[in-house]
Amino acid sequence: MQELTKSKITILSIIGLVMAVYLVIFAPYSIDKSQDIVIKKLSGLSGLLEKEGALRLDAGKKLLTLTQNLDRPDMATEVKQVGIILQTAAAKEMKHPKLKGAGAILDKAAGAILKEAASLSSGDPVRVEFLKEKGEALAGAGKGMIKKSERLMKVVSLRMYISSYWRGLEVFGGLFLLLTVYALYRKEKWAFPAMVTIMALAPIGGFYISLAGAVFFKEPAGFITFGVGLVAFWAVIAIGQDNTKDRIVYLVVLTLLGMIGTDAFSFAEHGIRGILDMPYAATVTDPAQAILRYGGPIAFYTTIAVFIAIYKLAAKSPMGWWFATQASLGIMVVGFPIDYLRQKDSFFIFGLTLSTYFVGAMLGLLLLIILLLPYFKKELLPDPSET
Repeated sequence: MQELTKSKITILSIIGLVMAVYLVIFAPYSIDKSQDIVIKKLSGLSGLLEKEGALRLDAGKKLLTLTQNLDRPDMATEVKQVGIILQTAAAKEMKHPKLKGAGAILDKAAGAILKEAASLSSGDPVRVEFLKEKGEALAGAGKGMIKKSERLMKVVSLRMYISSYWRGLEVFGGLFLLLTVYALYRKEKWAFPAMVTIMALAPIGGFYISLAGAVFFKEPAGFITFGVGLVAFWAVIAIGQDNTKDRIVYLVVLTLLGMIGTDAFSFAEHGIRGILDMPYAATVTDPAQAILRYGGPIAFYTTIAVFIAIYKLAAKSPMGWWFATQASLGIMVVGFPIDYLRQKDSFFIFGLTLSTYFVGAMLGLLLLIILLLPYFKKELLPDPSET
């Protein structure tokens, strides 16, 4: 790459110093604040699931107990009490955005149980099979909700753990930015690509940390870190280029790489969560679990390829094109199969019908197409005879 002019070095140094302060001091606070919002809401949802699950489990056991003593004079009253408790709980659940479906199912079951109680009050015989069926279904649903509650707490713990390490990486990168500014003045060749790579940490990490809030609660609180980092990332890339074509090429490719980096890191975390959540699940007979163990590690390696590609592209090295291509292939190999095999477990963004896995894979496909277009390829991977 051509040497940077003194004016460009000065502007880049100012941006670098500002972002160094931001990454070391302000970004950790913003990350913690956004994580607190998500963690508190996930913890609250976990507690609610446990409570509602226990209610179903108790109601199911109650109905099963009643089937063992059919001569009870208060059978109709007991069944009616169970129905009223379930109906009251269902009404509350249907008002909760995350429990609407479960609440509707519970309301239907409560209605059937109350109808059975009315039938018993009118002197009809006890339908043992009906009570057993409802009791077993409620108990099973309760156990499932309690198990889901436990899984959510594992998610909270894992996100806290991983996010703390990402926060540490951003602080470490902010400190290194100070050295990079000095290296720019020394006209070290590695300084500019290193600065671009460090600048990618904030938008990639900010979007990753915000993604859970956006998907689960429509509250992307961590987008402040993402927004500040993205503006700085774009500014450094644009300033470091010599002409309009270069700015277009590198802004487009590096932005797509950053988006893929966020998806890849998120998928890697999901892979870890899947392994920790079901460590003994059969991978051969359960493809939905097998694909997580297959895709999680590949997503992690794809994240590494993204950062190498960003550094090499910023250095105007042809190797950047190859690593960018590898990153695009990696995210597709992970995203498309997981989207197909785990549709019911996929995260959906902002109410869209497209899962994050599918979106990530499509970003990889888009990047691959762009990398193969002559307009971009000639700039990023020039013919050896022309260099």
